[in-house]
Amino acid sequence: MINELADTCSCTISRWPSRGAMIWRSILTVILGLLLLCRPLLTISVLTIAIGFLLVFDGTWLIAAGFRVPRGPTRTFNLITGLFTLVLGLLAAVMPLLMDLAWVIFLGAWMILDAVGDFHAAWHTPGHRGRLVVSACLSLILGILLVLLPVAGLQAINSIAGVLLLVYGIFLFGIVITTPKAILPVP
Repeated sequence: MINELADTCSCTISRWPSRGAMIWRSILTVILGLLLLCRPLLTISVLTIAIGFLLVFDGTWLIAAGFRVPRGPTRTFNLITGLFTLVLGLLAAVMPLLMDLAWVIFLGAWMILDAVGDFHAAWHTPGHRGRLVVSACLSLILGILLVLLPVAGLQAINSIAGVLLLVYGIFLFGIVITTPKAILPVP
């Protein structure tokens, strides 16, 4: 089975610089998956802090770019976007758990709005009403749960991401080990 998967993934594998890089990627993916499963809140907080620093850098760059262009819509857009990005980055770097919970609540609110759209579409689409109503009900229930229980939602998302990363890393390692060297790029 892994050999068949390797055959279908040869175009993806060929993009990697070396066999060693693919092995390291698979190992790091497994480690991140295990960290998300074993220490979910700590791991996601560290990732959020790293993203926060990236946003601070990006926001600062956008503000600087805004002052370099002449007055007009581009300048205004860069300054507003830069300030918003900078504030989000500072919040993520200083209060990562709060930002993680805000993200889960935002996701839940989006799912509730999406459910409303699905209910509306079900009302106006006679051929697919049943599927749209089921989809809307599931989105609505999950959205409400995420808004009301954001910590549990964050833990569930971390667990799902951890399992996906763990399985992906193991499969990638298996593909690298079982793929003939002729297919893999030379370092």
